[in-house]
Amino acid sequence: MSTHVTPPPDDAHPADVPYPLGGPYPPSGTAWQPGAAPVHGATADPASYPQPYPQPYPVMMVPMVPAQRSTGIAVAGLVTAIIPCTALIGLVLSIVALVQSRRDGRGRAMSIAGTAVAAVWVVGYALLTIFGLITQSRICDKYGPGTHTVDGTVYSCHY
Repeated sequence: MSTHVTPPPDDAHPADVPYPLGGPYPPSGTAWQPGAAPVHGATADPASYPQPYPQPYPVMMVPMVPAQRSTGIAVAGLVTAIIPCTALIGLVLSIVALVQSRRDGRGRAMSIAGTAVAAVWVVGYALLTIFGLITQSRICDKYGPGTHTVDGTVYSCHY
């Protein structure tokens, strides 16, 4: 709802002009009351105005703890552990870094991660090797000595 207010004539006194909110101006010198419309010429309570920005929270100083840096061996162990063909090297490097980290307390998390990743790769390779050897043994037992092609795979059986 919009109220259109016509501007007063140039020679009008403020007391003669209707107040924009619907009534005459309050008399001069009247004190402002909270919740009331502001008095002409009086200053409003600063707390009634919205703050332009939220007030900052008090800052609590926390002592800085230096971050524990990793050793180069721990980084190298994790990187080589991630690459499948170098997992065994990564396992060795990560174990060496883990032993060193117990001594000086640096790079422990990274060396544990490298050891875990490398161990997964090494166990996976071991299981595949065992599975392959069992399959080879069964084929050789079934067909005897010599070279055999089964389902497109060549098996060499030499006793």
